Amino acid sequence: MIEGIRQAAVTEWLSSNATNVSGPLSFELITGGHSNLTYKVTDNNQKQWVLRRPPLGHVLKGAHDMGREHRLLSSLSMTQVPVPPVIGMCTDAAVNDVDFYVTEFVNGHVLRDKQTAALVPLSNRSLLSDRIVEGLASIHSVDLEATQLADLGKNKGGVFEFASSNELWRASLDVIDFMPLSSVNYSGGIIVTDWYSTDQKSNESIKISIRFLSNEL
Repeated sequence: MIEGIRQAAVTEWLSSNATNVSGPLSFELITGGHSNLTYKVTDNNQKQWVLRRPPLGHVLKGAHDMGREHRLLSSLSMTQVPVPPVIGMCTDAAVNDVDFYVTEFVNGHVLRDKQTAALVPLSNRSLLSDRIVEGLASIHSVDLEATQLADLGKNKGGVFEFASSNELWRASLDVIDFMPLSSVNYSGGIIVTDWYSTDQKSNESIKISIRFLSNEL
């Protein structure tokens, strides 16, 4: 049994929504994510998928929106942005208590830190850098109207309007209150910290930028 997954019900759902599923299925929590839980799903023939669901316990209303993630990936699959093929989304709480969606598993080397980045052969780093730039460029070239994503960020007269009373805004400031702030623009929904380091790791520093794309939770 793995926490966060009702294995029998999820297996039945996936068998009905994906092709050539050979049970039983195994579920493995993929660590290193942020808040939302990610699981690698493997069937009896070693075919693999990825399942995403909200975190366990209390979830702030409107946060961890699986529908938004599913919509983004599904819409971007029609563009040049590299995203995994989407299998489907389940909104039936009887299956796994919460909404979740499934994509195909894309194998690759995940760059989590300096140590994992150092494992990339020198001969491949230039090509990898080019792919990163190409990926960013493809995101900026997305036609939001054609992909029906234009309503994700609300604009009025070309200017984003954000309410500082938003719960996520206040929560974000609370989380990073130990860091010095460089810029705070509540009307635009932008928070930028200054560089921060600790006495234990004085040779390392971080800087955080937060931008809210919607005024809705």
